[in-house]
Amino acid sequence: MRRLLVLLLSLATLLALATPALAMNAKFFDQLNLKNNRRTVAAGGPCHWEAGDAWAEIKSVTIEQGRVVATSGTASTIVRNGEDRDWWLDATAASRLTRGPADAYAVAVVHRTDGTTYEHPWYDDVQLR
Repeated sequence: MRRLLVLLLSLATLLALATPALAMNAKFFDQLNLKNNRRTVAAGGPCHWEAGDAWAEIKSVTIEQGRVVATSGTASTIVRNGEDRDWWLDATAASRLTRGPADAYAVAVVHRTDGTTYEHPWYDDVQLR
């Protein structure tokens, strides 16, 4: 257990060093809609751009509700600073999801105007409806 904790802290430190202090702060909307007979979540949220962010690829969207997991698979979506205020990407599960609380996770690969990139992973608690 102690080794796992040290490993996680080391990874968090490396990520913090690789990510700019001011970074795109993508989030999920508090409430996400179910569709496709409750097997798909219309996942999305606002993009809070920082100076120097040009565009971002949103990927690895995962919605977990108990044992049911919906993912975006290999799909991704591109959002551009100055054009897009929100992002949207469906996440689909093999089983039905229910209305109520769920955990949401995604990654933004942000491309900056100076040619550099960084990853911004985030987690949110959401409500499925």
